[in-house]
Amino acid sequence: MKTPHHSTTKTSNRREFIGASLAAAAALGVPSAPAAEKTAAAISSGGRSYLYHGRPDGYAEFKVIEPGRRIDRIESFHNDLFTLVRVTTEDGREGFGQIASHDNAASVEVLHGRVAPLVLEQDAADIDAIVDRCIDGNHKFPWSFVCRALGGVETAMWDLYGQIRRQPVAELLGGAMRPLPAYGSSMSRSISPEAEAARLVKLRDAHGFEAYKIRVGQQCGHDLDAAPGRTEKIVPVVRKALATRFSSRPTPTAVSPRRAQLRLAAS
Repeated sequence: MKTPHHSTTKTSNRREFIGASLAAAAALGVPSAPAAEKTAAAISSGGRSYLYHGRPDGYAEFKVIEPGRRIDRIESFHNDLFTLVRVTTEDGREGFGQIASHDNAASVEVLHGRVAPLVLEQDAADIDAIVDRCIDGNHKFPWSFVCRALGGVETAMWDLYGQIRRQPVAELLGGAMRPLPAYGSSMSRSISPEAEAARLVKLRDAHGFEAYKIRVGQQCGHDLDAAPGRTEKIVPVVRKALATRFSSRPTPTAVSPRRAQLRLAAS
């Protein structure tokens, strides 16, 4: 693991800033627009002035722990493949999360430069508000890296909740801990259809997999193949080797060449 990156910069209080700005405008005799009054009222009451990020009507924010714990420190620990994030509150409680893999150095830079300043000093109980604050505060920046960095903080906060409540996060989210079937996966488009079939048979015999994911088409789709004729060939070869059924998503730009999908649907 590389040396942890630390971020302890305090953020300004958005609520106090807006309140002070409205007070200054009133003192100067500037008329208060109904929209501004509505926004100020919503902020001062801790409510919402508009629907956030596609959440449905009636969405209830998560309230898992009691309020009163401010987030004091955000750290990251990373190597070339993985990044762990630790969130620590002012009373010393902590949780660990993970940033999605690939280009971890860039994700860590975004974490400490663009996300951590918006999270520090916030109440750890307000996970929805913290997520909204980070998304809104980065609306002009690349989304994948922002969401990766924020995902590390959010998963760490859920781990923090589990530590405080002494419950699995699955239960905190309304689910339950239970066995889930896993599937075998190639993660490669460079492997030949015959080698792919042999590999999946080996996985089945060694580990008992009953479902498999194979990569077909070209990455990002565009109805192109990774190699000429590969997709048309790999579907029947793997099906015959595993004696299993296939299913696919009918999106010609995301999964496979359209001609192979039509052939698969007709078989």
